[in-house]
Amino acid sequence: MSMLINQGKHTIIEFKPIIEDGVIAEIEEIELLTFEEGQVKIKFLLLSGQHKGKCVYDKINYLPNTTLTWKYYALREAIGCPYSRDEDSMIDLQELFLYKKLYLNLSSYSYYDRLEHKHLGQKISYSKKLVTMDDLMETKEEDDDPSCHVFDFDDLIDNSEI
Repeated sequence: MSMLINQGKHTIIEFKPIIEDGVIAEIEEIELLTFEEGQVKIKFLLLSGQHKGKCVYDKINYLPNTTLTWKYYALREAIGCPYSRDEDSMIDLQELFLYKKLYLNLSSYSYYDRLEHKHLGQKISYSKKLVTMDDLMETKEEDDDPSCHVFDFDDLIDNSEI
């Protein structure tokens, strides 16, 4: 018995992680991962730097007392909303994170799959430095490519919203 398929023409692109520190990014999308309890996938749009307009992704675990919860705490601190034990346990992650600006430090890491093939991955760390309105104005002044994503400064209320 045969199973014929039309696989189309594949374009093979070698993954190259972005390596750059102090990049301003905006949280564009948050997706609840249904196959991994307590984890979300976050899409960041780069607003500054050599790779402005590109996106990077990260996964964080928001459940308490797990090994990767430190990333959740670091992300909250990076957007200026540190976690507090006094806050309600039910929160709206989209309201908390979506469209917030923050500084990212981007690097790479290597890992081996179960067949011992070496791969590169994108490593994202969150800076404690908060993004200011002046920082955002600088990214707008640098924007000479109209194809890049542009955000409306009138939508920003004050620095605490960034």
